[in-house]
Amino acid sequence: METRFLSKRGWIIYFPLALFPFIFSFVFLFIARENPDELLFVFWIFVPLYIFLLSILKTSYTIRDNTGLILRTSFFRKRLPIGEITKITRGNHPWFVGWKFALSTKGMIIHYGKYEEVLISPEKEQDFIDTLLSLNPDIEIQQKKG
Repeated sequence: METRFLSKRGWIIYFPLALFPFIFSFVFLFIARENPDELLFVFWIFVPLYIFLLSILKTSYTIRDNTGLILRTSFFRKRLPIGEITKITRGNHPWFVGWKFALSTKGMIIHYGKYEEVLISPEKEQDFIDTLLSLNPDIEIQQKKG
């Protein structure tokens, strides 16, 4: 069985996407005025960067019975064996440092292995947790204090 969950999107992810066309226009006009020969160079830098930013919007989490939890954001992938997940901490994590497969600061930290952790933000948090608990009932669920 395979279950896929999309990441919830906070306002913070839309800020760079909305700001990007303005920055591109400013740089494009500045270079066009100063050195028009380099316009193609600017185009080749900004277009792939914008495509990369857009690809981040497809962040998802897939739970597979036999292979575990697969986290995806853009071109990056991480696989976690569900049996190694020890704890999930729910809440708002604006200052989290570590692996982030989240488009929102409100989500959950998955603790696995000895000291490893990753921040994710599934849209349907409770369904996500219920699916994980059906595969590994030993996972401890905590609510972040504060």
